Amino acid sequence: MAAAVRDSEASSAKKQLNLLMRRDGADAVRIASLWLYNRRPYYSIDLLLYFTDAAAFDVASDTALLLQWNQSGLGF
Repeated sequence: MAAAVRDSEASSAKKQLNLLMRRDGADAVRIASLWLYNRRPYYSIDLLLYFTDAAAFDVASDTALLLQWNQSGLGF
């Protein structure tokens, strides 16, 4: 079963989601990159885990959380 899932994901189109953070107009810093597969049923990812291991994540008023969406096609 695991090999079938792996082969299916390797041959399907992927999208890359980059999580970035920028403070006070400075350059954005990449926090994490996630590969998203076209799966059914759809799945959800808790993004808080990539920013902190606490129950909450406080951001200053001059901080921006950014998402960058890339089409990756069939490649990695």
